[in-house]
Amino acid sequence: MSNRRSFVSGLTAGLLGVHLRAYGSEPPPSRVRTNLVTGFFKIGYFQKRKPGMSMQEFKEYYEKSHVPLACQCLAYNATEYSRKYLTARPVGFIERPNANSVVPESPYDVFVELKFATRNAFEKAVAKANDSKLELLRADEDKFLLRTDRRIYHVEEHVSPLSMVRRDHALHNPANATQKAQGKPALRSASLFKRKPGTSPEEFKAYYENHHVEMGYKYIVYNAHLYSRKYLEPLDSGPPWPFDVFMELEADSQEDLGRVMATLTPADRETIAIDEGKFMDRTDTGRLSFSVEQHTTSAEEIKRFAQARS
Repeated sequence: MSNRRSFVSGLTAGLLGVHLRAYGSEPPPSRVRTNLVTGFFKIGYFQKRKPGMSMQEFKEYYEKSHVPLACQCLAYNATEYSRKYLTARPVGFIERPNANSVVPESPYDVFVELKFATRNAFEKAVAKANDSKLELLRADEDKFLLRTDRRIYHVEEHVSPLSMVRRDHALHNPANATQKAQGKPALRSASLFKRKPGTSPEEFKAYYENHHVEMGYKYIVYNAHLYSRKYLEPLDSGPPWPFDVFMELEADSQEDLGRVMATLTPADRETIAIDEGKFMDRTDTGRLSFSVEQHTTSAEEIKRFAQARS
């Protein structure tokens, strides 16, 4: 098997034969505040750094060395290429905010997303990569990545427009200047959730979007300006995947998120936990929580990197 085929086999196995529902052909879930992001094809995958490498070293190598090389290969033709660096937090911080929870060792250090205008654009990106560039990319990965879970996921992203939720809430202060407006990165928080045993992926997604997301509006998004659920579906027929959704909240500051958590009463926390128990695996192995540092490469930057050594 050639270098090219061996590299992309994990990426494309089953992809070309996978039926992808045409976005826009079906209405979004019934809740008017929930939007299905349409008009693009997105893939995502998790990666772990090699033992002995610090997170800072990992990020610096990824951003300065690996990103330009990746843009010359499979990122070519992408409209966006993002790396979400993950720092684990205690599990169950909502219902046990004062517990001395042990922060678990995360199996992942970064969640990578590539967004393409269409599925066909992604296929062209795969076809465009040649053997020599893929060999360089694989060799570079071996310098800093631990080869664990290399599965590629189709990402179906649901994003809630929060302006209508925030504007009438007593905790929201529209006079506060945002960190983004001041040139500072917004704060992101994320969680990985697994569905309850016996619950299908379709049932899990339907309950989340049509029921549980309303709790997000009611309890935890008062000062957030992004609330998304990224449903993960492997593009191959391998073993069951460990998590079903990557949920993100973005706020202007730690103070904003802290204020939200501080307003939750014991009864609120119990209500959230009870509802999660209806469709989520609430064991400590069924969920992970992170703070997120996101780096995004635009389409213009991708093309500049890709053309640098073409």
